[in-house]
Amino acid sequence: MTTEGVVYYGVVYGKSEAADTYYVVASLDRLHFWTREGRGDWRFEGDYDARVCAPPAPTSMYAAWGLNFSTRKPGEYELCRE
Repeated sequence: MTTEGVVYYGVVYGKSEAADTYYVVASLDRLHFWTREGRGDWRFEGDYDARVCAPPAPTSMYAAWGLNFSTRKPGEYELCRE
């Protein structure tokens, strides 16, 4: 059990509310990833080892969260493939 971490939440708006896509990345012991379409149920998409790669949320979402992923600099990671 972890006692600290960070949760990132955001939405990419579609042409309608039903087309909106929601993302959650919880940085705890690993990176845990959920998505939701419109008002549908949340889906757990898995957990990821941040030393290898980050969940496949849109790069625009990571930018909005102030996070940068690149394999060119130490300490920055690439996105995992879906």
